Amino acid sequence: MASPADLIRPHVSSIPLYVPGKPMEEVERELGIVAAKLASNENPLGPAPEVIDAIIREAPRINLYPELEAPVLRTAIARKLGVAEDSVLVTAGASHFLEIAALAYIGPGFEGVSPWPSFVHYAIASRMAGGEFKPLQAADPRKATIEEILNGISPHTRLLFIANPNNPTGAHYSRAELEELLSGLPERVMVVWDEAYFEYVTASDYPDGVAYLSREPQLLVTRSFSKVYALAGLRIGYGVGHPSIIAQLARIRGPFKISIPAQAAALAAFAAVDHTRRSVNLVVEGRRYLAEALAGLGLSVWPSQGNFVTVDVKTDASAVAERLERVGYIVRPLKPFGLANSLRVTVGTMAQNEGFVRALAEMRSVR
Repeated sequence: MASPADLIRPHVSSIPLYVPGKPMEEVERELGIVAAKLASNENPLGPAPEVIDAIIREAPRINLYPELEAPVLRTAIARKLGVAEDSVLVTAGASHFLEIAALAYIGPGFEGVSPWPSFVHYAIASRMAGGEFKPLQAADPRKATIEEILNGISPHTRLLFIANPNNPTGAHYSRAELEELLSGLPERVMVVWDEAYFEYVTASDYPDGVAYLSREPQLLVTRSFSKVYALAGLRIGYGVGHPSIIAQLARIRGPFKISIPAQAAALAAFAAVDHTRRSVNLVVEGRRYLAEALAGLGLSVWPSQGNFVTVDVKTDASAVAERLERVGYIVRPLKPFGLANSLRVTVGTMAQNEGFVRALAEMRSVR
């Protein structure tokens, strides 16, 4: 006799489980210490005071269903980006937009692909949709070449996911590389251009994906309120594309996904420009400090355009991460990405950054 578990569609067992960074509260309970969470690429400053005020104002209305299209927020996003309102789809985090795109384009017999290592949710979304996911392993793990990407596309490919800048390596693609990619891409393949870390980029050759939308109908751009705007816990983001495509993707989003507090918080975060500027400056200064300080320890740090750095600790990074956790620094070992000796370290406050470097230096001196 079949069990209820046997009735689940077979592809579900192939969906990777997302493993988040260890919660700071859990570490503090276990060890009785004050921990610094430098594993999940969150904004260490937290949300702007205006954002908290907006959430409090809307709290009495959480008995109501939110507006379906988040129309006020969608208008604000469209104005900020300089696009038509019907080019914007507000979603429950950028990861929700990835899932919607996968459900629209991928299914049995089709696949999503991405340069690898990269954001694991590309694989999750592809398999949630009943399709396959193919990681495109590059000769240089920091960044695949455009030639490697185009050579990895097969007749079964329907979505190409690219994070720019990339998580977890911090590398970015230039305007010339994006244009090379788009000119060589088969017409049957859509590109999801993931700009979750867009606001932290300082590279002069970095392309704004939104600027290409009017002439590139194969392009979908997604951005997040989780990073620089510090709204990770509210789950809100958006995607931008050709209006005819966005209209179809809206059918898949589902009703009432964007809560009333999340919509209000996102609007307030857009308006809190001073807080955003401080958040960006904190990261730019912090990643420069981390790169220089870790290099001073004899470690290799990959150039990064995100709010994190990736460092080769020249030994088993998982063991290093465990030891750092015991002294209050939660970081992300990258063994699941094939980078067994590397850690991804979120830029924290300067005090957190300095404390992390001291802890790592002490570990290395003891060893």
